[in-house]
Amino acid sequence: MDSGQRKRPNDTPWTSAGFVRSTLWLLPFLSLLLLLTAVLEQKPRTQVPLVVISLDGFRHDYIEIVKQRFGHISLPNFDRLMREGVRAMRCINVFPTSTLPNHQTLVTGLYPQHHGVTANTMFDERLPGHVFSMLNDTSLSEDPWLDGWPEPIWRTAQRHGILTGSMLWPITDRPVDGDVPFQRMSRFKYNAPGELHYPNKRRVDDVIGWLTSNHYKLGLVLVYFSDIDIMGHFFGPHSVQVSIAGIYNIYKNGDQFYYLNYSL
Repeated sequence: MDSGQRKRPNDTPWTSAGFVRSTLWLLPFLSLLLLLTAVLEQKPRTQVPLVVISLDGFRHDYIEIVKQRFGHISLPNFDRLMREGVRAMRCINVFPTSTLPNHQTLVTGLYPQHHGVTANTMFDERLPGHVFSMLNDTSLSEDPWLDGWPEPIWRTAQRHGILTGSMLWPITDRPVDGDVPFQRMSRFKYNAPGELHYPNKRRVDDVIGWLTSNHYKLGLVLVYFSDIDIMGHFFGPHSVQVSIAGIYNIYKNGDQFYYLNYSL
């Protein structure tokens, strides 16, 4: 018989009382672990914003047209974008190939018959006597003509807590379910006459200000430029005005992309 005092069965760590006594010392460490996890979850996440830039009316072959006239190194920033990214030689627009339907397709992923924007100027049988036109931003922004249609991506993002911005992007002055982009430059300012006209340099400056703010973080910014589209409508796609005044001067001498990229 063993001369030492044997441990009673109810003192083993596998009994209820023994298990509690043997694990009580873990509670402070578990509490510390839970506290640390909560703190880490509250730490702001690093979020790289998505910036979507639309050059309205910019044909797939405009870069080659300019290079034929001014040399193969005449558009260095486009070359850099193509070298460091991906370039598609052409794309298939949605029909009709107009500004409003295609820009709404970009932010919904839907064809015009499914997102409700079917032309630059439209009528709605539900609202007789009303004309909705990109030449009249009030008509696009105040009437309920898009109520009930699928929401754009900026609205989806903000419903999930991601703040967005819109720099003159079409149809972003109109609230969707009472919501508009967190930062927004209204197209009313763009269409205003005289000194209120909104030059490209200022557009880029404002976008940079949004993206570098210490007070909020944007996850998505939509940026719209229309210079090339306007010149193409007035003078034709192969005109000198489009090549020189439009593409070459704005995107070579102006260096809009370089300025935006290296200011962030």
